[in-house]
Amino acid sequence: DSNTVTIDVRFLLLEGAITGYTGPVTSGSDLTLTCTSGSSNPPASITWTRVGGNAPTGTDLAQTDGQHGGKITAQEISLTNLQPEDNGAQFSCTVSNSDAGRTEVKSVTVVVQYA
Repeated sequence: DSNTVTIDVRFLLLEGAITGYTGPVTSGSDLTLTCTSGSSNPPASITWTRVGGNAPTGTDLAQTDGQHGGKITAQEISLTNLQPEDNGAQFSCTVSNSDAGRTEVKSVTVVVQYA
């Protein structure tokens, strides 16, 4: 007769990233930013903010398997018809796992070129 003990470890690996912005964009163009968490158990939650303004609501992407049995969560926002007043806008994504008490913030500043 054996006893089995299952240990459920709560964690968030601080390996988050924002992708999709590679450099200045021209006025009137669109941009999609994607925030990806590090491996997390339970899966991390993601929220977007814009300094001094409102960030679009993020769209959840499919979770993928991460390290140590965790899940990688991703969410994207679409910025449409960027204008001169969007130049220098800072967008941040907050990746959090409240069960593990871990939070990570990543930011990107968008440069909009105009004539």
